[in-house]
Amino acid sequence: MVSHMRSILIGHPHPVSEEGLTRVLQESGDVSVHHAATTHELVEVVEAELPNMVIVHFSMLGPDMDTIHRLLKGRDPTIVVLIDPDDKGSVAASTVQAGAKGCLCTGDQPHLFMASLRLVLEGGEVISPASSAVVSERLLAGTEERSWMDLSERERQLAIPVAKGASNKEIADEFTISDHTVKIHLRNILAKLNLRNRQQIAAYIGQFGLLEDISLRDQ
Repeated sequence: MVSHMRSILIGHPHPVSEEGLTRVLQESGDVSVHHAATTHELVEVVEAELPNMVIVHFSMLGPDMDTIHRLLKGRDPTIVVLIDPDDKGSVAASTVQAGAKGCLCTGDQPHLFMASLRLVLEGGEVISPASSAVVSERLLAGTEERSWMDLSERERQLAIPVAKGASNKEIADEFTISDHTVKIHLRNILAKLNLRNRQQIAAYIGQFGLLEDISLRDQ
């Protein structure tokens, strides 16, 4: 259940779909829901209400994901984009590159949809399974070959929770180190793997199956 009274803004051009999503959110817990039917309304409500999360249909994103850039300018809402079931991953990849923390499919079952939203609200990043392969390929495109073994043992340990969506504070608490030390390790990981951000770390680890390999070795 979503807790602690979250404020969520839904940006969707279709009233029926918006009502269904609102119902699912309100049934899941303590949530204050706002609505916007146009891009202009979406930006206005974000400025006035400062919601914790913005769930926006991909049709409202505009060319070059302009809407995401406008929503993030001077603010820090968690953005989740809704894509249609027939999307092959290109929209999902573009939204993640623009700064969205989640890209979910309108065809997902309600309980799976809410589980994904909870993970995003807790600081994680979620991509629709149907789009994840394309997103990983796009995020890693144009980078030079990198080796997981170029990282130190500590850097490999810290990269795993980063890929799972853990915050710097959560990682610091888990390994009993300072936030500053986590930031230093993160910078080193990005530099050694020739990556640009946490999303690319997650894509790198996911593409090469490193989480699965590590979990099997730990059994």
